[in-house]
Amino acid sequence: MILHSVTPVVAMQQMFALQDHTLPPVQTLALGPYCSAEGTVENGQLTIGRIISTNPQDFLNPALFPGMQLPFLANTRSQ
Repeated sequence: MILHSVTPVVAMQQMFALQDHTLPPVQTLALGPYCSAEGTVENGQLTIGRIISTNPQDFLNPALFPGMQLPFLANTRSQ
């Protein structure tokens, strides 16, 4: 990876070393045969990060916007 910056290389290396590299696991919730939501789960709620659908109307549904929460059951698939 090539990175062009005015920040000194040593400072950039320190910033990358101090970052928290642990990401919460992504869970997938099937909303229908052709629609699913991906996001993180906390307290039984899935916080939507993105939706995957073949229906353009699903992307306009205000209940499926990123950041919205949906009830999550433990028997769904995780990645």
